[in-house]
Amino acid sequence: MTWRVCHSELVSGHTQIDAGTSFLTPGEIEGVQQKLNAMSRSSRTECGADAPTLRLTLTTATQTIEYLDSFYACVAQQEVVVEGMEPVITELGRLTR
Repeated sequence: MTWRVCHSELVSGHTQIDAGTSFLTPGEIEGVQQKLNAMSRSSRTECGADAPTLRLTLTTATQTIEYLDSFYACVAQQEVVVEGMEPVITELGRLTR
């Protein structure tokens, strides 16, 4: 797994990019897959205003798909807007520490 995460601070405007690569065990892959399978396409088009924007890009050997959390659906361009992204982000965050 390769990751790149942008952390930004609203007050200072400072951003920091964390990146890395790691190998996942079969059990870790299964845990991530279960969370991904629980995501569902959203039909929301409005935006919230008090949470970070969550985007997830998944790349396989044959395709790349960009997902956007439905909380900020109004900014969607090419991304697939989904419900249930937070558990995926939490699980991936746990695996990248």
